[in-house]
Amino acid sequence: MKYSLLLISVFSFAVISAQKIYPEKLAGKLEFEFADSWAGSKNKTELLVDTFQISSQVTLGEYKVFLAAMKKDSGEACYISNLPDSSIMNEKDYTDYVNTKKYDDYSAVGVSWANAMNYCKWKTIKENKDSIQFFYRVPVFPEWKLAYKNLSDSKKTDFKIELYSDMLMNSYDESSYSNLGKELYFLYYYLTEKEDSKVIKRKRVAGSNWFYKSENSYSHRSNYIYSDEGYKYVSFRIVKISLKKLPAGKTEAERKKNAIEMSWRNPGFGTWYFNDGGVLKWWGLSVKK
Repeated sequence: MKYSLLLISVFSFAVISAQKIYPEKLAGKLEFEFADSWAGSKNKTELLVDTFQISSQVTLGEYKVFLAAMKKDSGEACYISNLPDSSIMNEKDYTDYVNTKKYDDYSAVGVSWANAMNYCKWKTIKENKDSIQFFYRVPVFPEWKLAYKNLSDSKKTDFKIELYSDMLMNSYDESSYSNLGKELYFLYYYLTEKEDSKVIKRKRVAGSNWFYKSENSYSHRSNYIYSDEGYKYVSFRIVKISLKKLPAGKTEAERKKNAIEMSWRNPGFGTWYFNDGGVLKWWGLSVKK
């Protein structure tokens, strides 16, 4: 596979193959050592990562298929609200970016975290038939780290390009380590509504990009993005999660109920989630469509 660069305004694109889900099913243990800048100490923790599959970075062409579906099914306003952020480049380049096929094989940039999750919701509904058997979202950090560890040496993946960082599910919160403990620190995230405070709309990113190099993508000092804004140095990839594994319960109905309700909402401060059923609840989807 060949990669080339094209400069537009002040940033660059990397040519990659059309977005695909890598066939490898990843799972395993990860040990993290990180500095707690508040306590002035180093900590280690080990996490088990459940089975998942991860994609290459979503291309602009793939994202445009979603945009076309939004325009057809939900109207012009929905289409416009999901467009890449126009502030990432000048007006002429943005018009070419959105309206021509010139950049369709390049990683999609300028897409907000919220709109990336809209893409995941659309793809989930589109690919499931009678009931939700699996769904898509952006990765949590342990998934991204495990994928990078296992796939970055392969010439068939795009992990080594490092022109664009990947957005994560994880929220950026200075108090999260002391409030949650070292295990949940790597897993939790807020799912916010439009009226929620801007401060809880901060999302973590993983991996280096052309704008900065990230030696430690999960420290208190890491860069973050806002979930309702697009960035010229951040793209996104998605993970595919099976819903066959559900929380404990006596019956299947109880297990499905647990998968949806293991979360809580603090009005004005988002909803904290530690499991994947919460994403479906946030989307207004049930396990059975």
